[in-house]
Amino acid sequence: MPAPNFERRPQSFPGGVPSCIPAHQARAPTAHEKPVWILSRYNADWRWLQNRPTNPWYPTARIFGQPSMGDWDSVMAEVGRELAAEIAKQRG
Repeated sequence: MPAPNFERRPQSFPGGVPSCIPAHQARAPTAHEKPVWILSRYNADWRWLQNRPTNPWYPTARIFGQPSMGDWDSVMAEVGRELAAEIAKQRG
């Protein structure tokens, strides 16, 4: 898959582009039903659950968790793929 071209900025995204934030900052946007992408460490707090991208308590959140301790590279690669998919959807 080619990398997205960011030279031409899209006018808008459906539902807005989700924010990528640390897990401890996720409560405010999810409380307002805003889409948010959470970057979660391998041994995350129990409320983020394990090995799943969703959470019943935070329905607008997409959780990107480390598959192993310290592996942020694969997390960011997955975020990049998802962001490229969001951009492609917006462009139609």
